[in-house]
Amino acid sequence: MSEGESDWFAARLTKPAKSAQLCMAICAALGKTSATEDNNTRNEMPKERSVDHLRVLLAEDNPINQKVALRMLAKLGYRADAVADGLEVLQTLQQVRYDVILMDCQMPEMDGYEATRKIRMCEQEEAERRFILSR
Repeated sequence: MSEGESDWFAARLTKPAKSAQLCMAICAALGKTSATEDNNTRNEMPKERSVDHLRVLLAEDNPINQKVALRMLAKLGYRADAVADGLEVLQTLQQVRYDVILMDCQMPEMDGYEATRKIRMCEQEEAERRFILSR
């Protein structure tokens, strides 16, 4: 990852990720303080942080990793969809709005870095359009 690319991501996980790490990364991406861990809530979002209404998109090319991640997300109370590469991410984002994207960096067709670059370019263009319209 180059120097400027680290600004594109709200959080970073390495595989294999544990449920608590995933939960903290999602909280960081949403700009919230991380969930407190204790024996009773280690794998659950605390009630005051319940975000079952959030849409999560998982970009992961390995089917086994997809299943594991989707189960972890479901256990944490998140509704998630999965795609296999960056091109599918871009296609899916044209149809559905997601609050969080969990992006694998090394995928076929289009890797996570290129997909993130394109997403950020689209966000910038949209922000510029809104600015022009609001003048």
